Amino acid sequence: MTQDTERLGGPGVPESPAQTFLAAGAGRERTGGEDGRHRLGQLIQFVAGPENRLAEAALWGLLAGEEDYNPIVLHGHSGVGKSQLARDAYNAWKALHPDRPAALVAGIEFARQLTDAIETQSVEDFRDHYRGLAMLVVDDLHLLSGKTAAQEELMHTVDAVARSSGAVLITCRWPPDQLGGFLSGLVSRLSAGLTVPLVPPGPEARRALLGRYVAAPGFPWSEAALELVDQRFRGTAAQLEGLVKQVALTAGQPAARIGPELVASVLDHRPGAGQPELRVIAMAAAKGFSVRLGDLRSGSRRRAVVLARAMAMYLARNLSERTFEEIGRYFGGRDRTTVSHACQRMEALLAQDPSLRQLYTQLEQQLRA
Repeated sequence: MTQDTERLGGPGVPESPAQTFLAAGAGRERTGGEDGRHRLGQLIQFVAGPENRLAEAALWGLLAGEEDYNPIVLHGHSGVGKSQLARDAYNAWKALHPDRPAALVAGIEFARQLTDAIETQSVEDFRDHYRGLAMLVVDDLHLLSGKTAAQEELMHTVDAVARSSGAVLITCRWPPDQLGGFLSGLVSRLSAGLTVPLVPPGPEARRALLGRYVAAPGFPWSEAALELVDQRFRGTAAQLEGLVKQVALTAGQPAARIGPELVASVLDHRPGAGQPELRVIAMAAAKGFSVRLGDLRSGSRRRAVVLARAMAMYLARNLSERTFEEIGRYFGGRDRTTVSHACQRMEALLAQDPSLRQLYTQLEQQLRA
């Protein structure tokens, strides 16, 4: 228990970029003194473990006024925290620079506002608003695919904000150079900045989030209960918070101590527990690669089989709460290291191969239906 407590913020934990910035980089005159820095720290809700430390550092560099990597593009799958980090950046900017205008807008909303401006002949007002910003945050850029007019307008807006030493933060599903249906000029402009991947929270971040959510008085959690969530839960921060609330509700008032039996019961019966069976996932992947289901559980090293097996493992990891060990046992008794490596390999391939990415999206939608 001592080690876990220290990992959540004890004296032995090295400072994160956010903590370093708050302690030294943002002086009194920029944050309003000690109270201002404390308030700013409270605005940052995103929890970054080692897997997302670069994204956290990029955010704080942006807030500090560093222009070397502008714009910053955060990309990752749904649920990894892109929108949360975008909101954090926007709120922190307003706290640091209350007199410098900022805007947080979804990509699709930017397009809608542009359409409205064209129809009402108020395009100049639209441009004056966005191009005069000191900070522009655009969330879910990928939804602008095929919307040429909005993309061109955004490209000029990004240039205008950057020329005036403003900050630009973009979030999207994929890196700029892998977005389909986008103007080459906009892709080139965004690629010239800093592109940072966001991935699901790892053990350290997940445990930190869990520590935050279980801190409510009257509901002490046993170490075994915390470890069970560590092992079995896979999902977003919001889903993890929902799980903790559901456990507390199930425990009732007052709760002497929340143990692993109660947590296991909630995990087994919560709404999200209707996850696809491993066999269903494997069958979908096998069909997608035109191989047999039995091949995925065999020792075959044929390329199509290896890809299908890795895809199935990756889908199982993302669509269920099964551990690497459980997934490995199903796929021919493979160990956790093999499954972990296969998932990492598939993540890399998805970032490089549009056709493979399309197949993954189709399988994911099919299995979630």
